[in-house]
Amino acid sequence: MLRFFRRRKPRLKTTTGFNCPVAGTSYYQENIEAAVGGKIEGGHGTIVDAVLRLDDKNEHDENAVAVLIHRKQVGFLSRKDAVALRSAITDRTGDMRVKARVSGGWSKSELDSDEGYFGIKLAIARPPKLIDP
Repeated sequence: MLRFFRRRKPRLKTTTGFNCPVAGTSYYQENIEAAVGGKIEGGHGTIVDAVLRLDDKNEHDENAVAVLIHRKQVGFLSRKDAVALRSAITDRTGDMRVKARVSGGWSKSELDSDEGYFGIKLAIARPPKLIDP
């Protein structure tokens, strides 16, 4: 019986800590809030799956890599991280899954206007690098 094996692609080295901050989250607060089900009294520390996707149409950064949660954009990789990971994402047909921790997003009460913004960090080893299969 003849079997065909796919060539395994390099994968991203991950870490147990969430130490790769997502840039631009202040512009995507509504999308982040929808992804975690809204603000809560104590704030979030929710771990979710995120997707890294090339953003070739970005007029501000030709190497931009968007971060998405539940198919909604929630920010970008930093310029430095985007350059380091862009080829790996390209080799994987344009998308790469990583774990993300959404933090913040607290709300004291409906009567109190004290609310916290959301932030996101990814579980990517620092500096970002690939592991050969």
